[in-house]
Amino acid sequence: MAFDKDSKEIAIGQIVTVTGGLLAGGALAFYTDKIALIPGIFVLLPGFLDMRGDVVGSLAARLSSELHIGSIDIAKQKRQGIRDGVVAAFLLSLAASVILGLVAYAASYFIFKINNPDIIWVAIIATIVSNLILIPLTVKSTVWFFAHGYDPDNVMGPYITVVGDVAAIVSLLIAIVIVT
Repeated sequence: MAFDKDSKEIAIGQIVTVTGGLLAGGALAFYTDKIALIPGIFVLLPGFLDMRGDVVGSLAARLSSELHIGSIDIAKQKRQGIRDGVVAAFLLSLAASVILGLVAYAASYFIFKINNPDIIWVAIIATIVSNLILIPLTVKSTVWFFAHGYDPDNVMGPYITVVGDVAAIVSLLIAIVIVT
C-alpha cells in the first residue's frame, strides 16, 4: 500500500514540475528583452536558477528529516531546527549570489569587454527577493505536507524546485527593474 501512495505522490510532483517548468521557461522567453538589458545576465542565469532549487531543496530535505525523527515538533513549539535551517539557507544563498555575481561580472569584463558591476547587485537583490518568497514557503509547505500525512521527501523536491525556478525568474526581473 505504501508503494501506491508514494508512487502517486511522486507522479503528481513530477507533473507539477513539468508544468511549472514550462511556465517558468515561458516567462523567461517573454521577458528576454528586459533580461538582455544587463550584460552578463545570461552568464548569471543558470547558476542562479540552480542555486535557488539547491538551497531550498536542501532546506526542505533537512526539515523533512528532522520532522521524521522528531527533532522538530510543531505542536510542542520545538522549532530550533527550523530557525537554524532558515538562517543557514539565507546566508548560504546570499554568499553564493555574491560569488555568482562576481563570476558573471568577471566573465562579462574579460570575455565581452563590458564593465558593468550592476550584475553583482542584480544577483544580490534577486537572491534577497527570492529568499523572502521561497524560504517561508519551503518551511510552511514542508510542515504542511508532513502534518497532512504526505511524505515531504516525495513531494517537496519537485514542488520546491519548480516554485524556485518561477520565483527566481520573477526576482531577477524585479532586481533588473530596481537596478536599471
